[in-house]
Amino acid sequence: MVFHEQVAKPKPKTCTEVREYYKAKVNGFYSIYDSTGYPFSTYCDFESDPGFAWTLVESYAFARRGYSSFRSPFYYNRAYLECRPNWQSFRLSKVKMTSIYNAKGTTHIRATCNFNPSYGSGLIDHRDYMRVPKCRFPHFFICRNAWYCGTVDYINVRGYSCRNCRVPFKAYGSMHLHTDLSIRISNCRDFKVPGAKRNEDVFGYYGTYSTGFRCAHNTTSTTNWWLGGTTLIRG
Repeated sequence: MVFHEQVAKPKPKTCTEVREYYKAKVNGFYSIYDSTGYPFSTYCDFESDPGFAWTLVESYAFARRGYSSFRSPFYYNRAYLECRPNWQSFRLSKVKMTSIYNAKGTTHIRATCNFNPSYGSGLIDHRDYMRVPKCRFPHFFICRNAWYCGTVDYINVRGYSCRNCRVPFKAYGSMHLHTDLSIRISNCRDFKVPGAKRNEDVFGYYGTYSTGFRCAHNTTSTTNWWLGGTTLIRG
């Protein structure tokens, strides 16, 4: 009698692990697993940022910015259509976000505007875009009435960009995690956007906004939040 050892397939917890375990290279919807081993589907982006893999945790249209799920900080469990990932109204539960956030390969947080698979890689360019190392902003799940300083790898708003900049962030009550272009706190506003409105919010909340910012350009514009990390898989 010949015995064949069954090798268990790894269960990826993030899109970074999908890339690592299965050598995936094409953007799309993939199944990943939460901390309890339960599978769920979300969108993986392997193409728009060379060397990174990104797991979609939230996406919503500007017209839906007033929905409770899309005004709430990530501190709250405000899942929305998490079993039907889409670009107009989608948010994972806090349990699933936390599983992705705590996975060993998750090193960065990203916010994009109008990610669209029809663009090829998903992004036309890196305008109205932000990428933050988790280790330099360990406040993804914050909920306090205060501004927190984070150092971004890269931020771009309306074509004005900065690398390794200190930027203030806030998430509290019904204020989604975001930055305000007019806020100045001690040693934490390296990035300036000429012509910014007073209290102009970007990447979330949108109490005051400019239609020149792609996430707020029209009612169907989308804000997309991701958790991700670098990948060493090539080819």
